[in-house]
Amino acid sequence: FCVVLLPCPIDRACNPHVPQHLENHPHACDLASLSLACWKHDPASYAKVHHALFSRPVMTLEAALAAVTPLLSSPLPADWRADPWIGEVLAADAEDYKRVNVTNSGQLNFLMPKLLVGGTRMLHGVTRSREILFQALEQEFKIAPK
Repeated sequence: FCVVLLPCPIDRACNPHVPQHLENHPHACDLASLSLACWKHDPASYAKVHHALFSRPVMTLEAALAAVTPLLSSPLPADWRADPWIGEVLAADAEDYKRVNVTNSGQLNFLMPKLLVGGTRMLHGVTRSREILFQALEQEFKIAPK
């Protein structure tokens, strides 16, 4: 069992696969870039950074930098935005976003988050309950319920 976070900003500025009917999320590209820079710079602090970046209301890049800087073991390099790796990861994740929005029946479903189970079954959106999530995992992985 593995959990993989793929930053897929819902903003056509850095994710061209966001459909026109979905509203762009303010600052999504900047916050995803900052998130990746923090992870690359200080992976041990990433859980705290991730939590801070998802706080509400949505922060501007300047506010987000102020919020995450004290969480890091050392400040980000001044040129963190110039790192080509960040753009490469966002582009690859945008392609994954395009692929995972197709349901098992071939329909488009843009609910987030996505949970790929067993390599073939995709759960779209927030699961209605813990029981439903565990039932899906037990069924997919053939685990007897406790």
